[in-house]
Amino acid sequence: MSKRTKIIIGIVLAICVAALLFYYFYYSPNTTTNNNGFPSSGNITSSSTNNVSNGTETGKQSNQNGQGTNQAQTSILREITPGPISGAVIFNTSNTANIRYVDRGTGHVYQTSADSSAVNRITNTTIPKINETIFNPTGSSFVARYLKSDDETIQSFFGNIKTSSSSVLTANGSVTGDFMPVNIKQVAISPSGNKIFYLTDKNLGTVGVIANVDGTQKLQIFTSDLKEWIVFWPKEDTIILNTKASVMSPGYVFTLNSKTGKLTKILDSFNGLTTLFNQNLSYGLYSESRNGSFSLNILNVKNNNSINTTVQTLPEKCVWSKNDATVAYCAVPTIVLNGDYPDAWYQGVVSFSDDIWKLNATNGTAEIIARLRDLTTEDIDGINLSLSQKDDYLLFTNKTDLSLWMLKITNN
Repeated sequence: MSKRTKIIIGIVLAICVAALLFYYFYYSPNTTTNNNGFPSSGNITSSSTNNVSNGTETGKQSNQNGQGTNQAQTSILREITPGPISGAVIFNTSNTANIRYVDRGTGHVYQTSADSSAVNRITNTTIPKINETIFNPTGSSFVARYLKSDDETIQSFFGNIKTSSSSVLTANGSVTGDFMPVNIKQVAISPSGNKIFYLTDKNLGTVGVIANVDGTQKLQIFTSDLKEWIVFWPKEDTIILNTKASVMSPGYVFTLNSKTGKLTKILDSFNGLTTLFNQNLSYGLYSESRNGSFSLNILNVKNNNSINTTVQTLPEKCVWSKNDATVAYCAVPTIVLNGDYPDAWYQGVVSFSDDIWKLNATNGTAEIIARLRDLTTEDIDGINLSLSQKDDYLLFTNKTDLSLWMLKITNN
């Protein structure tokens, strides 16, 4: 090989190396590592690591330092975490709306606020592979539900969150609590947060038990030959029992007095019946399967009159205002294709792309609050809606991927 040829090859190699270095430093994509492990199911452990997860605002990356200081004002729509989560709660301390949620894989508890894009992990207790988390109203405790290692036994755990004594949120907090009976089918926490109501199978039917959150003073107050129920606890002395809905069968809804055990039927005979009642039980939303679709209706509990609404959605996609008993906010599908509802939606055969509407219970009219597809490129199928104390922030989960979102409501 001639000297001239060697020089040319050397120059070409140098150019290639320079080009690779230039691409690496200026154009290579950033990668992030998920620090959350997935230990074997059924163990509750603690670790001393101090990992911090950062949520993202629509259209830009959130702050990366993970500290609890306030950042620039967040967008009107904010993706708090890409998920998946097992449950979340929004609550107020002073004039600040705070959000806590539980990571579905690890059971770690995270916290952020409505006016900050920083997301902090606040506990180091690991509860792997949680399917469902139900918080009390203040976010200080929760019921975590998951399958044990046999993938059949449902384990429920009531936990109290103990945060670090420091004024700056860190991951040094922990979760302490007690295991509840296995194979609880449904559970609800009272509005005050000091009682639990749960359903378990017994023989060929179901029993309902009310107890203190620590498991003491158990009292059986409900029995039924039916096994498939959904429970809500909207008012301190009243529990709602709703038969699980299907397009193929009529549904029933009862109120259960949490002190006396008195059972009162308030709705029946609607196929696909699901409900959501406000805090003083003056109004309730209910859906009905109808001709390959469904309708949303409003029940005036006092006079037992019903009216249709001007929007088409399911009560599971709504939340009642904390300040006005006649107002509800709903995630409303932009398009509803023909199908067997609500079964097709429950089973994931059908997913929706929603907007957010404000509903007036006195006359059934509604006004649009946010067109979500104008604020994000993602289709959001909203579930588990909750409101801040002033109704100025709406928290919800995207059923499609279990990511957590928050919408600032600007018209209040």
